[in-house]
Amino acid sequence: MIKVAIIRRGDVGGIDGVNRFIFTLADGLRKLGHQVKVFGHHMTGNPSWLFSVDVETCAISNSDCRGYVKCMWDWFMRGSRILRRFEPDMIIVNGVVPLKLRTFKVAVNHGNAIFELRKSRLKRYITKMLYNTYDRVVCVSSKVASEMKEVGLICDEIIPIPLILENYSPESEREPIVLHVGTSPRKRPDVSVKAVRLLRSLGYNIKLILVGHYEKRSEWIIVRETCPDRELRELYSKALALMHPSLWEGFPYAVLEAQACGTPVIVGPGVPDEALVAEKSGFKVGSFNPEEYAEKLRVLLEDRSLWRRMSREARKHAENFDHVKIARRYVELYRVATW
Repeated sequence: MIKVAIIRRGDVGGIDGVNRFIFTLADGLRKLGHQVKVFGHHMTGNPSWLFSVDVETCAISNSDCRGYVKCMWDWFMRGSRILRRFEPDMIIVNGVVPLKLRTFKVAVNHGNAIFELRKSRLKRYITKMLYNTYDRVVCVSSKVASEMKEVGLICDEIIPIPLILENYSPESEREPIVLHVGTSPRKRPDVSVKAVRLLRSLGYNIKLILVGHYEKRSEWIIVRETCPDRELRELYSKALALMHPSLWEGFPYAVLEAQACGTPVIVGPGVPDEALVAEKSGFKVGSFNPEEYAEKLRVLLEDRSLWRRMSREARKHAENFDHVKIARRYVELYRVATW
């Protein structure tokens, strides 16, 4: 048994992919018999309730970071002191921070900071210096590893995001709905709206469910601004397909969760290749042209045998990301380095 601290540089209480990663990995490590505690700079919500994972969580501050320098200083001074009391054997950090501990440290790069690093030479220099204080650097996809290399940061290993597979159940009976999760401009909900509108104009009686804030609504555009995990899993299981024409993703949970429910996916060029098995568990479109997404969706609607094959392949692909399997890979990093 080893003691593992998992860190989020910023808010560990919000709903996003990084926090989902943290608590899913924590659950996998606990199931392997290890002691795990999650640390964040601050905490705005109840992560155990948000992600249905009961893991001890600690915030090192009662207020937000208030700037990059302040956040780094808080971790270097207060964070290091609090972590030392826990006496971890391994520290897994999401959003690299300076720490005054000689413990085995792993930095996990989700790719979120790539745009800032491209703009700021100073931040690239500081980030590179911080990474040099870590024992291993992990990227969540080959795409993130490639983009980090472009700014002078090297990943030692690629380990994908984990998924609690038993929470997702494929259903054979589906409703005439298409799902799109995330409505920020980067997620390109407009592409999904136009694609479904095009198919409806051709006589296909399908509806689009958008999860997130979206102004335009109609009898066929259903908006779910808030959607707890259990309800979202039900939507994945009911939908005929997930559309994800995102501009950029490090490794999107929505694509993986849909496949875990046996739902074929139609994704854009911003999604990493390993997030699906192209032409088997879904389709990868090389542009943001709604007509191309509509055509892939039309193929799925017309060919039920193809849909069933893709549904089976989607679930099979998702099984590669079981959180216990992924947790073992992090433990292996520690054991190889310390034995």
